Amino acid sequence: MSLVATRFAPSPTGPLHIGGVRTALFNWLFSKNNKGKFYLRIEDTDKERSKDEYKNQIIQSLKWIGINYDGKEYIQSKNIDKHKEIAEELLKKDYAYKCYCSEKEIEEQRVKAKKSPNVISPFTIFEPPTPIIVTAAHPNSRAADPFISPVAVNDLFTFWKSFSTPPSKTFTS
Repeated sequence: MSLVATRFAPSPTGPLHIGGVRTALFNWLFSKNNKGKFYLRIEDTDKERSKDEYKNQIIQSLKWIGINYDGKEYIQSKNIDKHKEIAEELLKKDYAYKCYCSEKEIEEQRVKAKKSPNVISPFTIFEPPTPIIVTAAHPNSRAADPFISPVAVNDLFTFWKSFSTPPSKTFTS
């Protein structure tokens, strides 16, 4: 049997609240019940809202309630170069693409997507405009999806509905 590893990944944009404690406790109990590892990953990539005081409060609160994580805490912002490297690799393999949409175009697509019966989560999914007119100096990278290509995801996590469209890309590890 493989080792169970769980993690708690709070964003230090405010104090730890009861919902975060519940998630951390469930993951900690699950990993320890399975003789596994429990990791703490601080999601501090939102530089505008993340604060060290909240990060410290989260770490101290977990210790105070007895939820001890294995090893050191992982700070996401310290891995930003690795994230950029992976993003470049995804772009190179056509698993992602550069989006030159303006904020206004993204908002229009978000409104349109919310009205779509194919959107089954609060996250928005939309196709990029065709043809793409380059208007932005700094494009955003968007994820390509194996079921619909191309697709832009306006969030970090998406729950995909099964589509009858055949995959256009084969993802391999």
